[in-house]
Amino acid sequence: MKSTKPETEIKEYLGCYNTLLSLAAAGSAGKFSALASPTLSKQETVSNLHDYVSNLACTGVNAQFPWVSLVEFLPRIGRLSFQLLCASIFFRVKSLPKSCIYFRTWLVPKSFQDDTLVDDYFRTLPDELSTSNEVIVSFQPLDYSLLVEFGRAARKRNQIISVGLLSVIDILKLILTYITSGRAKVVGSYIYNNRDIAPAINRSLLIDYFRLRSFQAYLDREICRKLRGYELKAFIYVFENQSWEKACCATLDRKITRLIGYQSSGFSNIFLNFFPTPLDAEKDPMPDTILTVGALFTRYLLEHSTYIIPVKTFAALRFVFPSDGKKYFVRKPNPNILKRVLYAFPVQFDQYGSTLEDLFKVFEGTSIEVHLKFHPVVRIDRIKILRDLPENFSVIDSVDMERLRDTYDVVLFDDNSFGLESLIFGVRSYQYNGYKRISCNRFFYFDLWNPNIDFIGLVGLKDAIEVGSYEKNYEINHLHNYFNSMYKLNLGACSDLSDVILA
Repeated sequence: MKSTKPETEIKEYLGCYNTLLSLAAAGSAGKFSALASPTLSKQETVSNLHDYVSNLACTGVNAQFPWVSLVEFLPRIGRLSFQLLCASIFFRVKSLPKSCIYFRTWLVPKSFQDDTLVDDYFRTLPDELSTSNEVIVSFQPLDYSLLVEFGRAARKRNQIISVGLLSVIDILKLILTYITSGRAKVVGSYIYNNRDIAPAINRSLLIDYFRLRSFQAYLDREICRKLRGYELKAFIYVFENQSWEKACCATLDRKITRLIGYQSSGFSNIFLNFFPTPLDAEKDPMPDTILTVGALFTRYLLEHSTYIIPVKTFAALRFVFPSDGKKYFVRKPNPNILKRVLYAFPVQFDQYGSTLEDLFKVFEGTSIEVHLKFHPVVRIDRIKILRDLPENFSVIDSVDMERLRDTYDVVLFDDNSFGLESLIFGVRSYQYNGYKRISCNRFFYFDLWNPNIDFIGLVGLKDAIEVGSYEKNYEINHLHNYFNSMYKLNLGACSDLSDVILA
């Protein structure tokens, strides 16, 4: 099945476009507003700057002022201020143990299981470390409405809300600081494809400010200023090389505290923030060590980007898949045609509409059932197109992975890890990204089949399933070796992490 985008376009994206943004960020070096900016941290799944620049090139128009974002600024900052003040008051943290190990994790819907608070990113690792260390697990909400569930959930004494470290006065000062100094701006010209994209970069920086995309870095900087007083032994966080992470690395006392970034899940070429250039490696604050979920992720990072700090293979903590204690098992496919397809969506909400339209065009009215699985952090009530689904389409909340091969013929996905996980349970998967300018790729070094599929490929897949000619089998041993190179089973992770902390 034909790949949708040429390899040269990916090289250009990771090459000259990546370098150009590095130069733009370097031109504003020393200004915290620039460090805090997702645009200059190359968080393309947040800024969509490359898509915007490409659209300008196609239409020939100039960058437009973001009037809507400006109008929404005051309501946004007012709402966030109220949420932060509530979090500070109701989840106040009076003190922390000196020289503790501090896990900075995310509060997401999956953090609540049977009314109990769990860490979806580090799982049982903090508990294992707590047998011989003082450990704090600090949750930062992605959605502050989740604080209601946090307050109701059964939780351990060492599980806190990050904002609880700040007083009401701290938060009011923080809001004022952001309002008065949060806007970043680049000067000079930055030529990309014979066009100066500085106006587009500055537009994106304005949106960072108005939509509070830069605010997380300001918040984490203030929290880390409080943490300095506790002389942390280690600060361990979910690594994506985002702006808030750089704020933490720039603020904590590195002479006392070991900074460790954990790459907890997958990424693709779209996530440009994972691919620092030599200039980024020189100027950007980084942790002392990066830990990955598997050997192929370590290899890919080192081959496609510049890290001057250790990048080490660690463990896939979030996976609880069947294993023999040393390696993950890989299931054999079910050869029977079931006439059922699963599509797993990414976190990038703005891409849902065009994908759903393509799925409707191909599968609507056929004998094939299509199940839609949305990313757990996305509210599906915001997706208007779902209000009138075709009869053979349905939205599902969860998937029984143990029965995956007996439920679906194929998994289609876009820029998330679910397609890789489906392989271990005996179902072929393909990544569909036909509408993007840059092809995302989660199958690093994969050669068992072409994992990319475009719109024409979807039509061929539909026809093959309907007539019963779709080939579901594949070489198990090859896939077993690949998957276990991609994800390392959690063996002795607690001991390994202790060694990294003491290194």
